[in-house]
Amino acid sequence: MSGWRDALRRDVEDPATVGRGRLPARADTEWTDAARWTVELDGRWPFHWSPRRDQVPEGFEAPEFDDGGWGTVAVPGVWELQGYGTPYYLGFGFPPSLGVRGRRLGTIDPADSPTGAHRTWFQVPPQWSGRRVVLRFGGVKAAMHVWVNGVPVGYSEGSMTPAEFDVSGLVRPGANLLAVLVHRYCTGSFLEGQDMWSLSGITRGVTVTAEPAYAPWDLAVEADRDPAGGDGTLALTVTGGTGRCRVLLTDRGTGATAELGTADLDGAQTLLRYAVAGTAPWSAEAPHLYDLTVELVRAGEVWRATRAVGFRRVEIAGTEIRVNGRPVIFHGVNRHDFHPRRIWDVPSAVRRQDFTLMKRANVNAVRMSHYPNPTEVYRLCDELGLYVVDEAEIESHGVRRRGLPGADPRWHASVADRIERMVRRSRSHPSVVMWSLGNEAGDGTAFDLARRTVLALDQTRPVHYEGDTDLRNSDVLSMMYPTPDDERVLGERRDLRITLVQRALNVIAADHKSFRADQYADRPILACEYAHAMENSLGNLAEHVENFHRYPNWAGGFIWDWVDQTIDVDLPDGRVRRAYGGDFGDRPSDRYFCANGLVAADREPHPALAEVARVYQHVVFEHGDGGLRLRSRYAFDDLSGFVLRWRADRHGEPLLRGEVPDVRTCPGGQLLVALPELPGDATTLTASLVHRGATAWAEAGFEQAWAQFRLGDPAPAPLPLVAAAEDAGGWELSRAGHLITLSRGPRSITLDTAAARITALRLGGRELLTEPLRLNLWRAETDNDRGWANFKPVLAPLIPARRWRRAMDRVRGRRARVRRDGADHEVVVRLAVPGARGRLSVATRGGELLLGLELVPRRAPVRVGWLGTFAPELTDVDWYGRGPHENHRDRSTGARLGRWSAPVSQLPHGYARPQENGNRTDLDWLLLHGGGLAVGFGRVEGEPFEASVRPYPQELLAAAEHADELPVAGPPTVSLDIAQRGVGGDQPGELALREYARLPAGRRYRLTMALHWQESA
Repeated sequence: MSGWRDALRRDVEDPATVGRGRLPARADTEWTDAARWTVELDGRWPFHWSPRRDQVPEGFEAPEFDDGGWGTVAVPGVWELQGYGTPYYLGFGFPPSLGVRGRRLGTIDPADSPTGAHRTWFQVPPQWSGRRVVLRFGGVKAAMHVWVNGVPVGYSEGSMTPAEFDVSGLVRPGANLLAVLVHRYCTGSFLEGQDMWSLSGITRGVTVTAEPAYAPWDLAVEADRDPAGGDGTLALTVTGGTGRCRVLLTDRGTGATAELGTADLDGAQTLLRYAVAGTAPWSAEAPHLYDLTVELVRAGEVWRATRAVGFRRVEIAGTEIRVNGRPVIFHGVNRHDFHPRRIWDVPSAVRRQDFTLMKRANVNAVRMSHYPNPTEVYRLCDELGLYVVDEAEIESHGVRRRGLPGADPRWHASVADRIERMVRRSRSHPSVVMWSLGNEAGDGTAFDLARRTVLALDQTRPVHYEGDTDLRNSDVLSMMYPTPDDERVLGERRDLRITLVQRALNVIAADHKSFRADQYADRPILACEYAHAMENSLGNLAEHVENFHRYPNWAGGFIWDWVDQTIDVDLPDGRVRRAYGGDFGDRPSDRYFCANGLVAADREPHPALAEVARVYQHVVFEHGDGGLRLRSRYAFDDLSGFVLRWRADRHGEPLLRGEVPDVRTCPGGQLLVALPELPGDATTLTASLVHRGATAWAEAGFEQAWAQFRLGDPAPAPLPLVAAAEDAGGWELSRAGHLITLSRGPRSITLDTAAARITALRLGGRELLTEPLRLNLWRAETDNDRGWANFKPVLAPLIPARRWRRAMDRVRGRRARVRRDGADHEVVVRLAVPGARGRLSVATRGGELLLGLELVPRRAPVRVGWLGTFAPELTDVDWYGRGPHENHRDRSTGARLGRWSAPVSQLPHGYARPQENGNRTDLDWLLLHGGGLAVGFGRVEGEPFEASVRPYPQELLAAAEHADELPVAGPPTVSLDIAQRGVGGDQPGELALREYARLPAGRRYRLTMALHWQESA
């Protein structure tokens, strides 16, 4: 190997080498005329990919090198999506090149060490002479060597924080060559196992900027506020710079500007400290900002920079996290900075969309999982109002149990470097209220160093680290995926012990910890990840959030996670596939575990987001005492920006409504709002808090909080079908072998007593069933249903619920009994069902036809109900029950009772990996209609039922691997369920149902429905 290549190898393979030639990290500064002095280098760059490091074309960095035969790639961009190499999605492992065991631990396979050689030319104007020229990379994964005009500039690791280099002495007026060699893997990659795609390239923008040589290098701001008196203190640390400095502060709310003071800068570090009387506080609820302007005058030239400042104090008092002296509860989410096509180069509009959606869904906090984000993200959080837990790019999930970084000093320089770059870059943002030392990286002296590194730079924020086993480095007790039972144990300040099963799981991949009560008695508790939202999941969220508010030592939690990390792939027919792990030929892969979001990769909300919005809302409603009681969970907001609207309905039809314009109450207080006497026949009362005026993230009238209460008569809502005139007369029964037909006028229904299914439903000469209506005992498995088969697909045949799928094919009618009572008929069929006993019935009652089902399973069922496919003309659905979006028995808090309508094509929800979807709960009736036909089901006896309607059969749904494999139109397949079990989500990839979400064995499941079918307008 040549000396040139050997030098590259040493940098990449030495854990202690984290950078060379890099400038110190700093906060991004907006200075006047910066755009005029900046050249953006984004675009198509000549590119050469080598599968091995020793195949890099030597000398490619030289200006005279001929790259005419090279291809090109987009910068920013990742190579693997441009045809170079294989994407890997691994949730807690590493690509095969990275050694994770024995002597290979911490090493890179030289036979699998891809590199990308990039070249681009840029122009330097003559007037740049004498200025400080800074080359900036927004993000490069995973390491890079840099040359300008053939001269080495430096080396950098740390993929998610910017790297800057001073190239003042290397550039010249006119054309200049930038050459960058990007390494897919380096030893730093072992600290970047962050449950995301393993991809490579220059992933964020590249710029060259000519700054005045006398300008400061960094401006760091601390803006403290005394919660009692309201006065603020602004400390400004200026690194570098020479000349006369003037500091001004402008209140964005009032527009008033005050000069804080002046000082002379001498090129070293200067600390300026100012008292600011009567500051308006910054919080997530009221993100009041000031503009801090620094003007520097030297030799008649003026350099001016402005940045947003928010005055606030963050502290831990006992077991509370306080902002401005008041305890706050984090209603949080974890967020990856991800786009389905541009990956980590996320468009500004999409980032703003993310945080706007969060605010509208009552999210008040975001954890940067698991790496610092671009400055734009923090500015949005400052502006819109979100508490930020900023997290260092340190996760060694797959090797943490092998002591990496742990107590291995070889990796400690990288740990300290990543921490320092995060803090220096983000410490001036008011939204950042806590530092996180990383995620799932084990414990050890590396994190003693990490904490010391934080505190050397900033002591105004608490420190978080979930991996802290004895709480010596974390100011909070941080939990991964606590159950509600765990939350109660900790809330009641008892010892938390782990079970033998949890100990066994720890050996494989989990990280369950035990804590004594005295260990965490004096600190807050956070769930840094909880409520795993993988596709059709997020059951039981409300119980978690109630625990956060019930126990004073709980400070909230962060749902995993915000956005699906699926990659858009264009198909030959013009459709788009949401691709997940394994779709690119990558092995090994954790497949669809990248689809954990509350929103899809294109930011289409999943149904679970409505549950978050309802459960996270900061006002609790109670009905009683002659009105509505509003209990505020806001720490600062007095509700003056809201209007209360209420409506009394009868089965979805409005009877009386009203509005209360003033619901002002003190933060954390309560208010009783009197209501007039409600109509005696009302069945629901719905209350809403809507915005009085527009905000930065919601329009006037946007509903921020709501509640609904049942009233009066619990009788079912009537099915809205009126019997047709031709239905006059009685029902007639005829029998042909095991087929029994009941007829009345143009309507007839046929029951196959041997197969125990409805085989025909006719209206005149038209057949309304395209597939029989039969017993349904299974569902297309959700990710949580699969359990351990998510991790080990070979275990899929052992999934217990699959026994019910097999049982469905063996359902038979054991004995049929026909009874007549006057003009009415009843046919009862005893069922032969593996694992259950039961019966079904078809009966007439006057003009009605009733379907009855009763089942007693000997093992816990998945669902109990009917399944059938109807005529394709029935293209629309109305229903009375919970809606309008998909909901389940453990995820229905965010759905309200009402009368809803939707086309069949819009009722399913397209998860990346197809699975059970489109369910609606608490139904009194369901009506299919279209093409002049109507078929309706109305509850007569039993609890409200559940239903889903999809334009494809259940078997096709279960067989599909991607949403694009399912049709968007087709005959409606209807599942009518007495009950369907919940979706779970307390634990990643596990059902983990709470008691109320289970369907117990031995219970008698019963439902009688009226079936109507007729012509309609």
